[in-house]
Amino acid sequence: MIRIISGKQKGLHLNVPPKNVRPTTDFVKEAIFSMLFDVSELDVLDLYGGSGALGIECFSRGSKRVTIVENSKDVLAIMKRNISLLKDCNSINVVSSDVIDFLKRTPQKFDLIFVDPPYATSPYIDILQIIKDRDLLNQNGTIVFEMESKKEIEPIDGFEVVKNRKYGITRVMFYQHVTEVKSEDN
Repeated sequence: MIRIISGKQKGLHLNVPPKNVRPTTDFVKEAIFSMLFDVSELDVLDLYGGSGALGIECFSRGSKRVTIVENSKDVLAIMKRNISLLKDCNSINVVSSDVIDFLKRTPQKFDLIFVDPPYATSPYIDILQIIKDRDLLNQNGTIVFEMESKKEIEPIDGFEVVKNRKYGITRVMFYQHVTEVKSEDN
């Protein structure tokens, strides 16, 4: 079991799907959220939601709206069971969909996007490109990729890596829109 580490649901234990899911460890989750600092009032997207732990953590910490996307029916059943443990969880929307299909059709923009696919797959560049092409990340938003520590994703035009950390077998990379630095001419 994993737990919610902070906020109004702190200490709540969540069920984990028995196979084909690698939940984010509490250690890595604490590191991610300490780097994010404040997720309250954000519109959050959790891709490859698994148990729902990252999205539920955001909900617990006061995010305005959380959308969790998962394709596996078995995993969705466990995620929905975890969400049913919450109080007043109307701001959590669960979407049963392939991640790429969801990104290609959603009209919504987000402040924070988690991307944590199974380590055996590597759709990172495709996902980053769709987010850019469809303008799905708000201007001051952040994309958090979780991957195998030996992998690393090069930024695509328009995005930059702002944080890149390794935690054992896990690498966490934060991407944001490239900020233009205006030079002052004398």
